[in-house]
Amino acid sequence: MTDYKKRWKDIQKEIARQEADGFLVSNYANIRYLSCSHVAEAFPSSSVLMYIFVPPKGQPIGVASALEENRAKYDNAVKDVRTFAAYDGIPADGKTMGDVIKGILKKNNVKTLLTDSPAKFYGIKTPRSGHILNMRAVKDSEEISRLRKANRIALKAAEALPDIVVPGKTELDVVKELDFKLRDLGAEAIAFSTIVASGPHSWFPHHDVGKRKIGKRDAVVVDYGAYYQGYCSDITRTLLMPSVSKKVQEIYDVVEESQKTAIRKAKAGVPLRDLEAGIRELFKEYGYNRYFCHSTGHGIGLEVHEAPWVRITSPKKDVLVDGNVFTIEPGIYVPEVGGIRIEDDIFIGSGQKVQRV
Repeated sequence: MTDYKKRWKDIQKEIARQEADGFLVSNYANIRYLSCSHVAEAFPSSSVLMYIFVPPKGQPIGVASALEENRAKYDNAVKDVRTFAAYDGIPADGKTMGDVIKGILKKNNVKTLLTDSPAKFYGIKTPRSGHILNMRAVKDSEEISRLRKANRIALKAAEALPDIVVPGKTELDVVKELDFKLRDLGAEAIAFSTIVASGPHSWFPHHDVGKRKIGKRDAVVVDYGAYYQGYCSDITRTLLMPSVSKKVQEIYDVVEESQKTAIRKAKAGVPLRDLEAGIRELFKEYGYNRYFCHSTGHGIGLEVHEAPWVRITSPKKDVLVDGNVFTIEPGIYVPEVGGIRIEDDIFIGSGQKVQRV
């Protein structure tokens, strides 16, 4: 059971620390974190509420459209919900969302308002705060449980990939079969548009799936994930067709070695930048550093991409901590040869132990 009240109190401590008069939350993932985390981002409107105002003391206030009024009563932890409706005959707290928010701020005598997104209100200071994002970077036991389930669905689907990804099928064929498989295994939504990049398309870290048929000499990058009770997985498998070149096989082996090395290195206290530094050093030894064009990983949770950020540009002070869940996804993309990426979801558990989610 998600302890939303604990999260609200944590934000109220931050309000006091910043000597502010409240916190206005508008980022959809942050709203889900504070009120309805089970609702997947991919669902219509992304969250039940459009805003949450957290006062220095007492209960938070939610803002919803008349469209979501009924769902807000049953599918949301914030019980004080104000609604807006532009239509005559529909009871509401205001005609527009802005009217309702201004009324809440005025009643609470807000002069300094912490926000998670850019916001301007006449006569009110609105400093941005990343506090909720930092809270979300450290998962509690309930979040870990949901993430494990989402990851297990993805890993189970991976077992079927050798039968799904075969020469002669199109990329779209694979997407249709894989997405159905994820749903069949218990996914409540697809975490993002599944990527299937075959042959020359594997040179692109991101690819818009098309009707190209998979060939016998192709490397096929398959990047996908599942939502389960609002939390997502994100993994990538590269499948080598029967007649790939020795060069493509060599690249695969180097990427696989780099990922295993990074996973072994990951533990609480290790700077995030060090994980990528190790991968880049290995790629440099083999002459492939030029072809690793993205960061090593990112946090996962309510969103597919969130803190922590596993990249060489992360400040040295940014280290792994217990409760972090993130991807490690090295890749090499060589034009006219092939692209390889391998991605898994990693969890830093208590006692500094690293494990796959």
